Amino acid sequence: MLMVSIPEKRWKLRKTIELFERGHSFHEIAKQLGKSREGVRVQLEKAGLLQSVIQSSERSSAQIPRGKVRWNSPYGFKYERGRAVRHPQEYETFLIIMKLRKSGRNAREIADRLNDQKLRPRLAKKWDRCTVHQILEWHEQHPNFLKEVISWESTN
Repeated sequence: MLMVSIPEKRWKLRKTIELFERGHSFHEIAKQLGKSREGVRVQLEKAGLLQSVIQSSERSSAQIPRGKVRWNSPYGFKYERGRAVRHPQEYETFLIIMKLRKSGRNAREIADRLNDQKLRPRLAKKWDRCTVHQILEWHEQHPNFLKEVISWESTN
Protein backbone atom coordinates (compact mmCIF):
# COMPACT_ATOMS: atom_id res chain seq x y z
CA MET A 1 0.00 0.00 0.00
CA LEU A 2 1.36 3.40 -1.00
CA MET A 3 1.41 5.85 1.87
CA VAL A 4 0.87 9.54 1.24
CA SER A 5 2.51 12.00 3.59
CA ILE A 6 0.40 14.47 5.59
CA PRO A 7 1.91 17.54 3.84
CA GLU A 8 1.12 15.97 0.46
CA LYS A 9 -2.48 15.29 1.54
CA ARG A 10 -2.86 18.90 2.69
CA TRP A 11 -1.37 20.16 -0.56
CA LYS A 12 -3.81 18.03 -2.58
CA LEU A 13 -6.73 19.27 -0.48
CA ARG A 14 -5.68 22.91 -0.97
CA LYS A 15 -5.22 22.33 -4.70
CA THR A 16 -8.63 20.60 -4.95
CA ILE A 17 -10.35 23.52 -3.23
CA GLU A 18 -8.46 26.07 -5.34
CA LEU A 19 -9.41 24.36 -8.63
CA PHE A 20 -13.05 23.96 -7.54
CA GLU A 21 -13.32 27.63 -6.60
CA ARG A 22 -11.93 28.56 -10.02
CA GLY A 23 -14.87 26.69 -11.58
CA HIS A 24 -13.20 23.43 -12.65
CA SER A 25 -15.39 20.32 -12.85
CA PHE A 26 -14.88 17.23 -10.67
CA HIS A 27 -13.57 15.42 -13.74
CA GLU A 28 -10.99 18.12 -14.49
CA ILE A 29 -9.81 18.23 -10.87
CA ALA A 30 -9.60 14.44 -10.62
CA LYS A 31 -7.61 14.18 -13.83
CA GLN A 32 -5.19 16.94 -12.86
CA LEU A 33 -4.54 15.56 -9.36
CA GLY A 34 -4.67 11.84 -10.16
CA LYS A 35 -7.77 11.18 -8.04
CA SER A 36 -11.21 9.71 -8.63
CA ARG A 37 -14.17 12.06 -9.11
CA GLU A 38 -15.76 10.51 -6.04
CA GLY A 39 -12.59 11.29 -4.06
CA VAL A 40 -12.79 14.92 -5.19
CA ARG A 41 -16.48 15.10 -4.23
CA VAL A 42 -15.82 13.62 -0.77
CA GLN A 43 -12.95 16.05 -0.11
CA LEU A 44 -15.04 19.05 -1.13
CA GLU A 45 -17.96 17.81 0.94
CA LYS A 46 -15.72 17.40 4.01
CA ALA A 47 -14.34 20.90 3.43
CA GLY A 48 -17.91 22.21 3.51
CA LEU A 49 -17.86 23.56 -0.04
CA LEU A 50 -20.52 21.36 -1.57
CA GLN A 51 -23.11 22.36 0.99
CA SER A 52 -22.86 25.99 -0.16
CA VAL A 53 -23.24 24.90 -3.80
CA ILE A 54 -26.32 22.88 -2.91
CA GLN A 55 -27.83 25.77 -0.94
CA SER A 56 -27.19 28.16 -3.81
CA SER A 57 -29.27 25.92 -6.07
CA GLU A 58 -32.10 26.17 -3.49
CA ARG A 59 -31.82 22.56 -2.27
CA SER A 60 -30.63 21.32 1.10
CA SER A 61 -28.66 18.10 1.46
CA ALA A 62 -31.73 16.51 3.07
CA GLN A 63 -33.72 17.09 -0.13
CA ILE A 64 -31.21 15.33 -2.36
CA PRO A 65 -31.99 11.63 -2.59
CA ARG A 66 -28.77 9.68 -2.10
CA GLY A 67 -27.62 7.97 -5.27
CA LYS A 68 -29.68 10.36 -7.38
CA VAL A 69 -27.32 13.33 -7.53
CA ARG A 70 -26.90 14.54 -11.08
CA TRP A 71 -23.26 15.20 -12.03
CA ASN A 72 -23.82 15.01 -15.79
CA SER A 73 -25.29 17.98 -17.59
CA PRO A 74 -28.99 18.27 -18.38
CA TYR A 75 -29.93 17.84 -22.05
CA GLY A 76 -29.24 21.00 -24.05
CA PHE A 77 -26.38 22.07 -21.81
CA LYS A 78 -22.80 21.12 -20.98
CA TYR A 79 -20.39 21.96 -18.21
CA GLU A 80 -17.37 24.14 -18.90
CA ARG A 81 -15.04 24.80 -15.99
CA GLY A 82 -17.72 23.71 -13.56
CA ARG A 83 -20.48 25.98 -14.95
CA ALA A 84 -23.45 25.01 -17.13
CA VAL A 85 -23.50 26.60 -20.59
CA ARG A 86 -25.61 26.00 -23.68
CA HIS A 87 -24.56 22.96 -25.72
CA PRO A 88 -24.04 24.06 -29.36
CA GLN A 89 -25.73 21.00 -30.91
CA GLU A 90 -28.33 20.13 -28.27
CA TYR A 91 -29.68 23.54 -27.26
CA GLU A 92 -31.80 24.05 -30.40
CA THR A 93 -33.41 20.64 -29.89
CA PHE A 94 -34.02 21.51 -26.24
CA LEU A 95 -35.85 24.68 -27.34
CA ILE A 96 -38.02 22.62 -29.71
CA ILE A 97 -38.90 20.25 -26.85
CA MET A 98 -39.89 23.15 -24.59
CA LYS A 99 -41.88 24.89 -27.37
CA LEU A 100 -43.81 21.70 -28.19
CA ARG A 101 -44.57 21.16 -24.49
CA LYS A 102 -45.81 24.73 -24.16
CA SER A 103 -48.14 24.16 -27.13
CA GLY A 104 -49.74 21.25 -25.25
CA ARG A 105 -47.93 18.23 -26.72
CA ASN A 106 -47.25 15.26 -24.46
CA ALA A 107 -43.91 13.42 -24.20
CA ARG A 108 -44.89 10.75 -26.78
CA GLU A 109 -45.93 13.37 -29.37
CA ILE A 110 -42.74 15.35 -28.78
CA ALA A 111 -40.58 12.22 -29.19
CA ASP A 112 -42.38 11.35 -32.43
CA ARG A 113 -41.91 14.88 -33.78
CA LEU A 114 -38.18 14.88 -32.94
CA ASN A 115 -37.74 11.49 -34.63
CA ASP A 116 -39.67 12.70 -37.71
CA GLN A 117 -37.29 15.67 -37.91
CA LYS A 118 -34.30 13.27 -37.66
CA LEU A 119 -33.04 14.99 -34.49
CA ARG A 120 -30.93 12.69 -32.32
CA PRO A 121 -30.84 12.40 -28.54
CA ARG A 122 -27.50 12.53 -26.74
CA LEU A 123 -26.78 8.79 -26.73
CA ALA A 124 -29.66 6.76 -28.17
CA LYS A 125 -30.54 6.22 -31.82
CA LYS A 126 -34.00 7.74 -31.46
CA TRP A 127 -36.16 9.64 -29.02
CA ASP A 128 -38.65 7.90 -26.75
CA ARG A 129 -41.31 9.32 -24.44
CA CYS A 130 -39.34 8.42 -21.29
CA THR A 131 -36.31 10.48 -22.33
CA VAL A 132 -38.47 13.47 -23.24
CA HIS A 133 -40.41 13.11 -19.99
CA GLN A 134 -37.15 13.08 -17.96
CA ILE A 135 -35.97 16.28 -19.68
CA LEU A 136 -39.29 18.03 -19.07
CA GLU A 137 -39.52 16.82 -15.48
CA TRP A 138 -35.96 17.93 -14.68
CA HIS A 139 -36.59 21.44 -15.98
CA GLU A 140 -39.91 21.65 -14.11
CA GLN A 141 -38.05 20.78 -10.90
CA HIS A 142 -35.31 23.36 -11.62
CA PRO A 143 -37.24 26.39 -12.94
CA ASN A 144 -34.36 28.85 -12.36
CA PHE A 145 -31.70 26.76 -14.13
CA LEU A 146 -32.15 28.31 -17.59
CA LYS A 147 -32.27 31.84 -16.16
CA GLU A 148 -29.04 31.21 -14.23
CA VAL A 149 -27.26 29.88 -17.34
CA ILE A 150 -28.33 32.84 -19.47
CA SER A 151 -27.44 35.30 -16.70
CA TRP A 152 -24.00 33.74 -16.20
CA GLU A 153 -23.31 33.65 -19.96
CA SER A 154 -24.28 37.30 -20.35
CA THR A 155 -21.77 38.36 -17.68
CA ASN A 156 -18.89 36.32 -19.14
